[in-house]
Amino acid sequence: MRSSKREKTHGDSTLNMKRFVLFFLLLVILPTSSAAAHGVEIAYTIDSASGVITVRAAFDSGEVLSEAQVAIFAPTDLINPWMTGVTDADGAFSFTPDYTIEGVWDVQIRKAGHGGLIHLTLDASMIPSANSVVSAAPVSVDTPALGNGFTPLQVIIMSASVIWGFIGTALYFSRRKTGTT
Repeated sequence: MRSSKREKTHGDSTLNMKRFVLFFLLLVILPTSSAAAHGVEIAYTIDSASGVITVRAAFDSGEVLSEAQVAIFAPTDLINPWMTGVTDADGAFSFTPDYTIEGVWDVQIRKAGHGGLIHLTLDASMIPSANSVVSAAPVSVDTPALGNGFTPLQVIIMSASVIWGFIGTALYFSRRKTGTT
């Protein structure tokens, strides 16, 4: 009779564990899907005649980041901004860097906790000459899809790994103890 009561208790704890795991999965998955909707895309162009760089920022939904804070960091000082500013109504900001400071320049754009960072590799050979033809050539952009440094596939894999870790831990602690008196 005692063993049947023990079986019923074990069955209840297994049911409770399943409910806990289901609740936890919902708790983890729901915020992840809403966070992915706030990715920021940053693109830039360099005017070969004037050397002016224009960066444009928008959410991945297409909505521009107007009046977003812009901080530009030179390769010689990655802590203190070389220049700061604010994007216009179209989510654009233009500046002319010091092309004699060669290396990777960082441009950070942020608004209300959302934003992104791009890296521009500049060198002295990019200094505009008087004979340059006026044109704005698009340049490839080094920005992650979600604005937080991770691609959607990486976020899915990390989420699945965390969930699997919690499930494994829950199952470990819910197992029946054997060999105890």
